[in-house]
Amino acid sequence: VSQSRYGVQMADTGDNIGEMSEKIGISTKAYQEWGYILGQNGADVDILQMGIKTLSSAIFDASNGSQSAIDKFEYLGLSIDDLKNKSQEEIFDTVIAGLQKMPESAERTALAVDLLGKSATELQPILNKSTDEITAYKDEAAELGFVMGEDTLQASSDLMDSIDKMLECIVTGK
Repeated sequence: VSQSRYGVQMADTGDNIGEMSEKIGISTKAYQEWGYILGQNGADVDILQMGIKTLSSAIFDASNGSQSAIDKFEYLGLSIDDLKNKSQEEIFDTVIAGLQKMPESAERTALAVDLLGKSATELQPILNKSTDEITAYKDEAAELGFVMGEDTLQASSDLMDSIDKMLECIVTGK
């Protein structure tokens, strides 16, 4: 029985990874990698949703000519043209790397809050790392088996759908 519960918990985790990565607009691989990185640095992966949402708004504003938003990206050495053809996760990685290059200061914190919202506070430990350290965390997550493949995630989703249907049949008697 405990193995069955463990299997269902694993399937639920896989299903959640798929759902959350879709909501946020990043790949399941990136979601899992950032989950590992954030967990190793005292934060929760759930902060990505708000951070990427705020970042998307800043990109939208800059794309529509907001000089204030344009200036924020330019301060990181990025133009809107640099970002417009990138995926959500590439933009997030690029902005994080830009913030990491800045010295730790109130100025960096303020810029991080402007671009990433309230999640910037939780991301501070990440901003104090180098891009090489972040890459090492990503590699470590894969080596330790914390990154499930697409087939496993799809099987998890399918299993949870089947369990939901079975429970619905039990509850409704149909």
